[in-house]
Amino acid sequence: MLDSTVADLANVAGGGGRDGGMLVGGHFLSAFVPEDVPWAHIDIAGPAWNGGEPYGHTPRGGTGMIVRTLLQLAGNVAGNQRPSVQ
Repeated sequence: MLDSTVADLANVAGGGGRDGGMLVGGHFLSAFVPEDVPWAHIDIAGPAWNGGEPYGHTPRGGTGMIVRTLLQLAGNVAGNQRPSVQ
């Protein structure tokens, strides 16, 4: 999916759509990270998409939900706490 006729690696996958975008993004980034470097790819857009009507504090479109998760994780790490699963 990341083959390119003009580059070593395409930065977008063919086929369009959102499905699998996080996996494709992680695979793309892995080509640029040395094997001895621990890393993670966290997609903050695709998994937090509301294609329906807004409800509560959740807007239509990008919700930013994963940003809240990252803020909680950062706060836990800064306070030397283990992340809680709720």
